[in-house]
Amino acid sequence: MKNVIVIVSLLTVLAPIAAFSQGNNGTVPGKTKGEDTNQPHGGPSLNANERAQTLADLRGQAGKLPASKRVDRSGLAATRRKNVRNQNADHFRTTAATARLLVESYDAADQESPLSAEEKLAWAEARGLEAMALFNAVESGDGELRPEAVERAKSIYLDRDIENSIRFEVAAKALHVEMRGRRFSNRTEYFTAFQEQAERLYAAFPADPRSWDMLLVVVNGAPKGMRPELIDRFLLKPLPVEYKERARLMLEADQAVGQPIELNWIDVEGEQISSANFQGSPLVFYVWSGSAQGKRTDHDVFLNAVSRSLNWISVNTDRNKRFAAAGEQFLKGAASYYYDSSGKKSGLYKALKSPKVPSVVVLDAQGVFVGRGDPSELTQLLGQAGN
Repeated sequence: MKNVIVIVSLLTVLAPIAAFSQGNNGTVPGKTKGEDTNQPHGGPSLNANERAQTLADLRGQAGKLPASKRVDRSGLAATRRKNVRNQNADHFRTTAATARLLVESYDAADQESPLSAEEKLAWAEARGLEAMALFNAVESGDGELRPEAVERAKSIYLDRDIENSIRFEVAAKALHVEMRGRRFSNRTEYFTAFQEQAERLYAAFPADPRSWDMLLVVVNGAPKGMRPELIDRFLLKPLPVEYKERARLMLEADQAVGQPIELNWIDVEGEQISSANFQGSPLVFYVWSGSAQGKRTDHDVFLNAVSRSLNWISVNTDRNKRFAAAGEQFLKGAASYYYDSSGKKSGLYKALKSPKVPSVVVLDAQGVFVGRGDPSELTQLLGQAGN
């Protein structure tokens, strides 16, 4: 494969854990339990109200850019793109520095009088926000902050006093950022490594649904030759029934490729529709959710790929009609709109064998199941359908 595939890895965060934690009861060598590994105590003297307000402000800054800096860089000249990245990195550096001062303030307060349970939660959240801001600065181009971000992530991961939701979020962010430079020459190598890292995350956080989601992402994106074995391994795990059902749908979709299929549904107008009504040209089902992050981008990708002359069906998976209605205003031109308040338990959703949202499912002109994929893969699927 010509394009080099880049994967993000948790190796630098999870692999050293055993070595760090041996003999230290989950704490970093040379430090007392709960103490930060990089910075000394003694931050600014903030009172309890000031700390609470600073934390509230940070919640809106560490993970995202202010509205004035959310710029679509795709159409910008190279010089301006660089300037935007520099501005973004500055924003996240400032946010990380503020979080560090807040952590030090909590540490100083703890030296005077033990923190309350609520304050300990706030202290842990501030540490997590600092790490997230550092990683976001790295993603924005400040590579010099990478070692500090990794050390913060290790420190948080090792500290069992920090609740698992924060530890997971930071570890997952490290997965997304820290080993971005690791390169692979083919898809099999890529997905083998990605699957190993997802398994590491699941082993560390077996009760967190986000680790289950990552395993499903691996299964869904794996080359077809690898997918049956991955699904078998997935089904053996002690996971909720709905997750196992989604994995089975993936396997059924692979087995359905090349087979004729007829789908029937009742649309939002109450009309009984059949996919057989559209034979003679390819038919596309766009499976989407109005509550999903990045929904507008997904819609744009889909609408740019689908031609005006092509029949396509809008399949919404929201249980809340408000989300469905909000998305439909951007999705003009569908031959049929489908909504069922049961969401992913609806008959058409299951019949499409498409557990990932958003996704597209394509039938060819004879009603044969061509396959499913991300909206970005629609052009390729239509090519396979002979369109």
